Amino acid sequence: MQKNKENDIGKDLGLGVALIVAIVCVFPLVVFSIPIYILFRILKRPKIHLALSILGLGILILGFVSNPGVYLGLYGVLPVDMSFIGELFSNPLELSRASYIMYISGGLPISYGLYLYSEIFRKKKVTSKEDRRDKFKVSGQYQKVKKNRNKINAKVQEQWRKDGTFEEVLLGITESGKPYRLGFSEINQHHFVVATTGGGKTIYLLNYVEYALAKNYPMIFIDGKGSLETIEEVKGVCKAYRKDLKVFSDQETLTYNPLRYGNATVITDKLKELVETESKYYSEISTSLVQAIIQFIDDYGFKRDLQTFAYYLNPKNIQNVLVNDVVEVEVQSEPVDESKEEISFGGFLDDSEVAVASEDTEAGPKKLNQSKKTVKEPSKRAKKHTERIFGRYESSEEGEMYLFENAASVRTQIHLLLDSELGHLFEEKEDALDLISLSDHKEALFVSFDGTIYDSYIKKIARFLILDLNYLVSYRNRTKQKDQPLLAIYDEFSVYANDKIVDTVNKSRSAGFHCCIATQLVADLDDVSPTLAKRITGNTNTFAVGHTNLPDEIESWANVLGTFKDNDMTTTTEGKGPLNRKEMMREAGTVRKVNKFKISPDEIRDLRSGQFLIARKAAKDKNGLSMVVEPEIVYVRHPLVGLKKDGESR
Repeated sequence: MQKNKENDIGKDLGLGVALIVAIVCVFPLVVFSIPIYILFRILKRPKIHLALSILGLGILILGFVSNPGVYLGLYGVLPVDMSFIGELFSNPLELSRASYIMYISGGLPISYGLYLYSEIFRKKKVTSKEDRRDKFKVSGQYQKVKKNRNKINAKVQEQWRKDGTFEEVLLGITESGKPYRLGFSEINQHHFVVATTGGGKTIYLLNYVEYALAKNYPMIFIDGKGSLETIEEVKGVCKAYRKDLKVFSDQETLTYNPLRYGNATVITDKLKELVETESKYYSEISTSLVQAIIQFIDDYGFKRDLQTFAYYLNPKNIQNVLVNDVVEVEVQSEPVDESKEEISFGGFLDDSEVAVASEDTEAGPKKLNQSKKTVKEPSKRAKKHTERIFGRYESSEEGEMYLFENAASVRTQIHLLLDSELGHLFEEKEDALDLISLSDHKEALFVSFDGTIYDSYIKKIARFLILDLNYLVSYRNRTKQKDQPLLAIYDEFSVYANDKIVDTVNKSRSAGFHCCIATQLVADLDDVSPTLAKRITGNTNTFAVGHTNLPDEIESWANVLGTFKDNDMTTTTEGKGPLNRKEMMREAGTVRKVNKFKISPDEIRDLRSGQFLIARKAAKDKNGLSMVVEPEIVYVRHPLVGLKKDGESR
């Protein structure tokens, strides 16, 4: 019994000595392994780490075998007397260069072991993206960026301008304070911008205005609310980049001829915006008259503008042209004694106009009994338009004046526009607005009318212009300008939008148009058409969502942005009282995969002025390949901050 106790004591002492020896041997390596571990965590090169660890282990073994005293040198410089260790190993404690080599060599494999352990631990640890997001929102970094967002934006913006390359559009900074940029080519697949009043929508759009001006791209900005402040802001950016801004508005003198470009069908479509009525019957008659008059004006080579069109809405003026459009022809005839023949135009000309034809073969008295004579008759052109405008309606109750009698709304609307305070803006002048010239000479245009005064005209004028863009799209396609970008911004789109305009915008992509469609609320588009909002959302690939108050829209945007697979975790709590309470996540809790919003409705609801949630589905990498970019909330920069008026900002 006594002997067994002595054996147990001997074993315990042996284990104690072995433990002390192990600690003494490992301690120097652990000390040096910690900074090595941190270094390779930063470098993120596990393969290099492994290779160096194997090499280091070999160097350590060789060094220890050759001179173990060098390995123990660290204990000779400690503030505590450790000389007994040297006596224990029968070696003096000498710290030398060889000692450091052995410590670093041995620290490498230990640091790699720490790396492997930490990776295993990290993989076992269950976290969710939602939790990480919530944790970030209460972090000091988030609060610091939020507080200093204007200063950070100004600094980032200044550097972007100073670089002067403008490879991407700088929109602002992320919530972590990093610059946020996107490729301008992305909005060639169209951009939808939504923010309520005061949400910073105009400032956001100015980011694209500045980029287009910096790259010397042509730019068209159509504003449906008639904001003078917006005009001045765009002018300010234009001035900084030494670009004149053409402004077509009720406050300026720039004129516009909406009938300048396009064939008769295109012009008819434009004027339909003026003459359409609630009655389909009368609308079709009005359209027929419009098309007939435009074809008449074109055929005779008259100046094509609203004033000319209005002039020929008077049938007498058309008749006067047709009566005088005659040609001389020789006809066979019986000998006659008369010196005058009637020229038959038929219809409205029978009793009012007579043309005289005579032929003198020699000087002297007129000879009788001639078999040929020269007469004047309507030209083919006159006959064609007589039939189109008057002749084909002879059998109607109103007779030849059928179109004019039943399309009184055409005259009313055209004269109402021309006689208004805006009438002078539709005169054809040498320096009038010309979209083709604007595109070719890379000019900038702003269109704006005071919606409080000219609400009904804004829709018509803006639609005129956007339908003119159809012709510009065709022109740019014919001249192969797809790779020459043009920025088109349609602000307050709901004011003048219709289905035809949406088609125009969609088709413009092939002509190099980079379009931004902006509105205060998605619901504003629903007022225009029940399907308009869906069509725009379905045909745009970049979204910027700002401050909004409508719950339905908030939920809708969260759905549009999509979901991701995340961990949904539950925990089991044991113990009573705050001190004994214990949450058991891994042992007794559950983890399951669920779909969660990429950006939650609560985050969208919390957006404030100057904050925009940006989602990009047309993003590409440097090789032109599509890439996935997660939606992100951005503090938008203010382009007017730090913008020099003399162009030095570039």
